[in-house]
Amino acid sequence: PRDLPSEIEWDGYKRIELSRAIKCPCISYHLAGTKKIQQNLCIPGEVEKFLPLEDAKSLRMFFADQYGLQMPLETDSAAAIDDAIEHPEKYVLKPQREGGGNNLWLDDMKQALELKTMTADQRSAYILMRRIVQKPFVTALMRNGKVQVGECEKEVGIYASFLAGYTEPYQKVIGHLMRTKLVGVNEGGVASGYAVLDSPTLV
Repeated sequence: PRDLPSEIEWDGYKRIELSRAIKCPCISYHLAGTKKIQQNLCIPGEVEKFLPLEDAKSLRMFFADQYGLQMPLETDSAAAIDDAIEHPEKYVLKPQREGGGNNLWLDDMKQALELKTMTADQRSAYILMRRIVQKPFVTALMRNGKVQVGECEKEVGIYASFLAGYTEPYQKVIGHLMRTKLVGVNEGGVASGYAVLDSPTLV
């Protein structure tokens, strides 16, 4: 948020976007990675605008439930807030940020949802997401030259590239990233020190 403190920076951003330069990322791709867009894609009928029904159905199998918190609250969002306050271990409150260290968990999340630590307007900038629960596995982590062995969880991200604005858009899957962290560590950022880079083994 501090990167664009005034209209001068926003005007520069706009000039770049309207230019013929190749942007990395362009504004549409940047927005596609925000939590709010991800939450909107969870709404029934949204993904189906972009994919065949069978493909959309397959994709939704891997979605975690996400809820918008803008006022007035939707019925499902209000129910999710009530459930998260009663069972905070099942949810996480996420802002429109990346890199780890910005999410709210457990009691911090509960107080935010109850509007004890922020206003309803501030809360609307977050999305409420049901936590993904996976089967832990034992592995070794290398941090700062020291090895630590314990029960861990993993997350795999897929890298893709695309070039839009032409008759034949270019898009291709170009790689992956796997992060591993100890069970009980809520955040997952590598640069922020919560997780380590890992390599998957296909079996």
